[in-house]
Amino acid sequence: MVLLGILLIFIGGFSAGTSPWPMKTIKQFRLPEMIFISQFLGMFIIPWVIFFCICSVPMAYNIIGIRNILFANVFSLLFGICNILSLYCLANIGFVFTSVMCGTISLICGTLIPLIFKGSGVFKDAPDIFSIKGIIIIFALVILMIAIVFITLANHSKDKLLGKAGVYGHLTKKQNTFYILLCVLCGFMSPTLLLLNTYYGNIFKEAGISAGCPPELCSFGLWTFGMFGCIFINTLYAVYFIIKGKTFKTLFNIKELLACICSGAQYILYLVLFGFGSVMMGPLGGSVGNAIGQCVCTGGQQFVGFIFGEWKGVKGKPVKLLVLGLIFLFIGIIVISLNIY
Repeated sequence: MVLLGILLIFIGGFSAGTSPWPMKTIKQFRLPEMIFISQFLGMFIIPWVIFFCICSVPMAYNIIGIRNILFANVFSLLFGICNILSLYCLANIGFVFTSVMCGTISLICGTLIPLIFKGSGVFKDAPDIFSIKGIIIIFALVILMIAIVFITLANHSKDKLLGKAGVYGHLTKKQNTFYILLCVLCGFMSPTLLLLNTYYGNIFKEAGISAGCPPELCSFGLWTFGMFGCIFINTLYAVYFIIKGKTFKTLFNIKELLACICSGAQYILYLVLFGFGSVMMGPLGGSVGNAIGQCVCTGGQQFVGFIFGEWKGVKGKPVKLLVLGLIFLFIGIIVISLNIY
């Protein structure tokens, strides 16, 4: 069961990591159009259609209760705000600093918080942070953070070599401090979507089963009722820029529209597999599952880069940094996975 849970999170993490692939193929859609389609159709409409088909939604709603739905959406809203703010950090203080800072803080928080504040269901029995298993997790986290740093530096070095590093505006000291603090804030908010599963997953899953949902699909309740906050804020952001840019007509490009729907569906697949797989991993699923999911996402992003030729002709330092990062990533995942047994 534990091994199958890890495998499901691996598959889901890879699905999420490769979900931005439409950005490499679309020509008419800008970022706002891609966000709107992937969020509204891929992450909202499709899950709700499936949820209506597999169980009694009104019954599930009555069992869960409006209070739990509202609190769950606070988690997803924070994740949605993080998505938007991180774009401004990328634009103003660059890819390297934003990726390293957000990635490491998110990894630390998402992995350690379930050990400090116990989750619901099976996650309430997670070991303490200073237990033997907790200390091993901290050790594995150090390895994984090193991996993130190496992979981020490898991509920056590659872009610089290819003349794509980008030029960021000169900021005043106050502006620079502001965006650094904003980046730190994003790091803390980034794991909230997966923590939603840790603290509210059991409530939504039990409600789904009681409403007739098959056990293997019961996490759909969490990713439908609990995703309003994230989808609302991201869709609102996208619609604002679509209206401002008057780019409504581009939304009727069927090929690019389908690609963006696929992107959103891939991320929902990750969330569903994560919800199911983390429970199968037992008490440590909320902590270790989070770490594995985030790290496999990082690996999936590199895969997209290779497939679409980002690394074509690149040699020397960027490749060495990437290989080192992937080695540390692999070792860290092995160490933290074995700690479950």
